[in-house]
Amino acid sequence: MHRAANVGDGASVLLEMSNTEAARRGSLFMARPIANHKGQVFGYLELLRPIGRNKRGLVVWEAICTYEGCGKLHHISSETLRKNVVSCGCYARKQHRRRYIAKYQ
Repeated sequence: MHRAANVGDGASVLLEMSNTEAARRGSLFMARPIANHKGQVFGYLELLRPIGRNKRGLVVWEAICTYEGCGKLHHISSETLRKNVVSCGCYARKQHRRRYIAKYQ
């Protein structure tokens, strides 16, 4: 993203801004519409509704964990959903217990 800056003699220079800097400055170019992923399932997380945006401008979703009837509500960013998230953490705890019991009993 570019913005113009005035130099001492009245000339303007284009400066490059990162997306996070543009978001921090409240740039209108960062306000993209929120895609409707309501009802989609990522691992064991079912997306319920978008809550808003985090400080980096990413959409934050409210999701419910469906792993073995867990039912916990979880707030998760759209970036985290792309990183192979499985559940709210209950799946990892259960797998850890299974490995621990198998190893030490």
